[in-house]
Amino acid sequence: MKKIFLFFMLSLIIATTYSSTIKDFTANIEYRNCNYARANFYYTNDTAFTDLIACWDFGDGREFCNSYTDAASHNYSTPGSYTVTLTLIRKGDTTVICKPNLITIRNTPKVDFSYSVNDSSYMTPQTLEFNNKTEKGDGDSLKYYWDFGDRTSSTEKHTKHTFTKSGTYHVLLNVTDNLGCGASSEQFIIIKDTSQRGEFSFIKSPCHQDYYSFEPVEKCYQILNDTLKIFGMYSGNCGTTKTATIRYKGDTIMIKSWEVGPITDCDCRYNFEINIPHYAKDSAIILFNGERIKSTISAVPQVNKFDQSIRIYPNPVLDNFLLETDDSSIFPLTMIIKDINGRKIQENTVSTLKTSVNTSDIQSGIYVLYLYSKQGYVTKKIIKI
Repeated sequence: MKKIFLFFMLSLIIATTYSSTIKDFTANIEYRNCNYARANFYYTNDTAFTDLIACWDFGDGREFCNSYTDAASHNYSTPGSYTVTLTLIRKGDTTVICKPNLITIRNTPKVDFSYSVNDSSYMTPQTLEFNNKTEKGDGDSLKYYWDFGDRTSSTEKHTKHTFTKSGTYHVLLNVTDNLGCGASSEQFIIIKDTSQRGEFSFIKSPCHQDYYSFEPVEKCYQILNDTLKIFGMYSGNCGTTKTATIRYKGDTIMIKSWEVGPITDCDCRYNFEINIPHYAKDSAIILFNGERIKSTISAVPQVNKFDQSIRIYPNPVLDNFLLETDDSSIFPLTMIIKDINGRKIQENTVSTLKTSVNTSDIQSGIYVLYLYSKQGYVTKKIIKI
């Protein structure tokens, strides 16, 4: 009986010694912003017990028990305060270590914005109004930072910005509160070049990952009716839409490609077709990204027979001019006014023998009047004073 009692007391002493060896656990918490945390927990045990079971209660309904390691890790992303509890069990003896509200995940601002524009064509220069739609989180005193993607910024809540050059702009709104919590929202905005006002289209083919799977495409051109068609191949980023800017310098047509939208990490090759309608010059040299596509273009369509039936006066023009014809068979007639660089200034439909055309909002200079009907087309030069 005495031996049994001594054995019981010895066991109690060992258990008590065990329970006193682990008094605490350590938590290394890595916060990312305020709404995410990765926590690593561990405890130090001076005595090795092979039959020790450690159970971690992470406070969010998740638990983890093991008997082979003195560490655990857990991720937190739902707003709230979390109490972490460590329970150590060995031979019926239990030690509980509890740390209330050890980890706090906050509600960060919900960032959003919209924008509006007067000119829905998005031609440069273009002024956009940005409307901040952010909702605050747990903090107050929100601070705003706008990055318009063109090396300019603003700290206003709502703001306006003018884009002076064509391109794809990554507009970012970043918001932080007094607790140091922040969030951001982004949108891509495409600002077009003024020469893209219906002057031509840039058509891309499907993207192919295999760079060598393309058949060679000769860079060439053709004239169909009064439209100049330019064909070729272009290498660019797979994820973006391709477009181009066109410039005229005498008889030289300079085409510069650019890419619209977010990019990816792969490049592809695209067949392109650029259409320049209403082309009436007698020759041209085509440059695509600085490379000459082909020699001088000739054989531009001849002026149609109804040229002599069209009269324009007075010319030079002050505010208005009269467009007059004796041939009603040419109606309906489409009238387009372009500047000397080929940019469309005005477009109207003519359906009467004598039509007054208002040019009061057109600046002084030399312009070309294009007239199109089912019989063909004709061009006239007008001088605005």
